[in-house]
Amino acid sequence: MGLERMETTAKKLHFCDWIIIPSIGKSSGQIVAWNSNCIAQLFEIKFNIIMMSVKIKGFLCFVSCMYGALNTVNRKDQWDYLQCLSENIKNPWMLVGDLNFILDSSEKEGGNEALSSDSALIQNVIQQIGFIDLKFQGDPFTCYNPREGDANIRERIDRSLVNISWFQHFPDSVVHHLTRVASDHSPLFIEIDPIIMRLHRPYKPFRGWKEHKEYDMFFENAWKKIKKVVKMISL
Repeated sequence: MGLERMETTAKKLHFCDWIIIPSIGKSSGQIVAWNSNCIAQLFEIKFNIIMMSVKIKGFLCFVSCMYGALNTVNRKDQWDYLQCLSENIKNPWMLVGDLNFILDSSEKEGGNEALSSDSALIQNVIQQIGFIDLKFQGDPFTCYNPREGDANIRERIDRSLVNISWFQHFPDSVVHHLTRVASDHSPLFIEIDPIIMRLHRPYKPFRGWKEHKEYDMFFENAWKKIKKVVKMISL
């Protein structure tokens, strides 16, 4: 997607501001856009990573939007940079985007060997930073190529990683893999603080209990135990 098309899309979706890294050749571009109710500020753009500071529920957080490099040299530059950033970041921090790698062989079906020689480098940096792979809901794969048969490749290369501080502040964060539309990648919808529905059911005794022959004895013994405990506490 070109620069002009990115800007047109952001305007149509009524975003108030955005940051764009235009595509160069076969390299995909990036756009980060936000609404007026989001307090966001650009921190730095480096190695195809857009580093932002964002206020979330009153907390100063950092969000890094990244398009993962495909060649070894650029990939190493990206992860070395992230490791350097981590040394000075104590606030909640999220890394999100098309990171172009898998963490486990189960995250790929089809094609060549699942784990590349760069996987060890990436996993080592992830461990040193203390990144946690956010749980997800939906299709286990986020990227499909348009080929058929044995040439069809399915991978989970779009993901969100968070540091310990993020997990402590927003432990219920979850990534939703949405349906692919006009792309071979699934959009990611991230809920930072999802509403968890809990059903509070009032206690209702079953009338059939009273018909049991030991009903009166059961409650009499239970009541005696309660009185005994209350007496012990009062002492």
